[in-house]
Amino acid sequence: MARYEDEDGGPRYGQRLSPEELAAYLREQEEASQADRPGRADRPDRAGRADRSAGAERADRGGRPHAVDGGLSEDDPYARRVDASPASPAQTAPAAPPVSGASPGRRRRRWRTLVVGLLLLLLVPGVMTVSAVTMVLDGSLAGGAVLAEDGTVYLEKGTTSALYSAKVSASTQDCTVTGPDGAELVVDRSVEGASYASFTASQTGTHTVTCPQGTAEVVIGPPMNLSRVPLASMLVMGAVVIGLAGLVVTVIGIMRLRR
Repeated sequence: MARYEDEDGGPRYGQRLSPEELAAYLREQEEASQADRPGRADRPDRAGRADRSAGAERADRGGRPHAVDGGLSEDDPYARRVDASPASPAQTAPAAPPVSGASPGRRRRRWRTLVVGLLLLLLVPGVMTVSAVTMVLDGSLAGGAVLAEDGTVYLEKGTTSALYSAKVSASTQDCTVTGPDGAELVVDRSVEGASYASFTASQTGTHTVTCPQGTAEVVIGPPMNLSRVPLASMLVMGAVVIGLAGLVVTVIGIMRLRR
């Protein structure tokens, strides 16, 4: 006798069912389990709501008023509305990538910075320096000339000239000047603290300059107005300061252009 059968030949545990009875039993168990699941009773209501929402959306696309959640009409300001209109190309298009490089206005400002720097570096100091020299030389910009070994120079009558030394430590106040007729001219040595002498040509012609140290390093040119030297010195110092500022601005302008 099998261990799973009793003395009568029946199953020791449970009851043996035919295939038809087994299928009916499984069907009853499935229905019972479905009835016991929570929230099962409200599914038809949810399906109905989904159908109503789909119908409302189709009515909205057709341009007709429709009822929305809770039975509210389209005219109700508190009703929730769904914009089913297709998005415009401007809304769907991706954002344009940023444009590389500086704008024209910014690039013009960078060029302007460079131009201002060059003006402050070259033009303004040059004008101030020339003004200082002109002020000291009484408005005369005539260049000086280095005398030769013989010390001769051609001068017009009435021309006032000064004798300068190329060496800072040397002085020309001991020099003498002879006119075309061989007569010695009066040399003005009355300027205190100056290392130069001046004279005025009495005739037109070749004049001869004689100095104890020789004339190879003597320069003849227009006389200086020493009373204007302090003001001229201030102009020169201002030119140096402005030139340095112009150098800084120029470097900044070049760096901005290279970005």
